[in-house]
Amino acid sequence: MNVHALLDTGADSSALPNDIIGLLGLQQINAGFVGGLTESRTLGPIYEASISIEEGHQEDLEFYGLNLPFAILGRDILNHYHITLDGPNLALTITR
Repeated sequence: MNVHALLDTGADSSALPNDIIGLLGLQQINAGFVGGLTESRTLGPIYEASISIEEGHQEDLEFYGLNLPFAILGRDILNHYHITLDGPNLALTITR
């Protein structure tokens, strides 16, 4: 299953859309406080899921469930990769 994702270098944690969590039948493994820059923090569910960023590479990671139409990849995931943004060529490269 492919899910559109937003790379959020300012987010400490990652999140998946609630509809994807439901489709995959993920079970809640924990809860934690989540909030944005202008929002107050609220207690939200945390799920475990495997993702593939590089071809054939998967990890079991924790994700918050949020009412969004896309996934958020935060620093908990991004810190494991080299990310190069080539603005003039409109290219983004993610490598281990």
